[in-house]
Amino acid sequence: MTHPVYAQRGFTLLELVIAMALAAMVVALLGAGLNVLIKDWQRSTDALDEKFDNSLILLQIERAFQGAFAHLYMHPKEKVSYILFEGKTDRVTWVSTVSPQRESGLYAWQITPGKDDKGIELRITPAFADDPAKRLEKAKPRLLFENYQVRLEYLDIDPIHQDSEFEESKWLDEWSAKKRQSLPRAVRLTLENSKNKENTVEIVGLILAHQHFTLTPKRID
Repeated sequence: MTHPVYAQRGFTLLELVIAMALAAMVVALLGAGLNVLIKDWQRSTDALDEKFDNSLILLQIERAFQGAFAHLYMHPKEKVSYILFEGKTDRVTWVSTVSPQRESGLYAWQITPGKDDKGIELRITPAFADDPAKRLEKAKPRLLFENYQVRLEYLDIDPIHQDSEFEESKWLDEWSAKKRQSLPRAVRLTLENSKNKENTVEIVGLILAHQHFTLTPKRID
């Protein structure tokens, strides 16, 4: 009894080349798709990290407003004690019991416009018994919210009627504690996106130190 003999043959060189070319194309397509997914993931992660960082920064600034302190410093020429809190529509300087690293002591905070009025620059330095203006100038600024413009307002409540039904309040564009010898009741910070007007951020920091209304300048002869 005879058995049929089947011819055995391998792959030809052309078939191997075609198979390798197809495999290379599949790997390239998979690599390109994976690269796109990785870049999308990185962009999403960066956007989330930026929003998370911005939220933490705004929370710190809000807490620093809440911890605003009626810090008295001696004017070197006038020999008069003044409270440090100077605010305008685009900048503000104040002393707070809040520090970025949750350290003890008082810290001077300053918000100013960034370059070309884009974003805000934040400076923080320890506050001692003097005017911390020079230390703030030397402090390294941190640029925040590069695509935003800042607007600051200060809540004024008539101290005579502050606890009555006739309470009067209004938001002011400026606040000088050197002239008023008091702190505002609150600070409203608005950040408007220059590219998307609808993407506006607003925080209101209620200043908790109410006893500052009784402070008056003291001259030392």
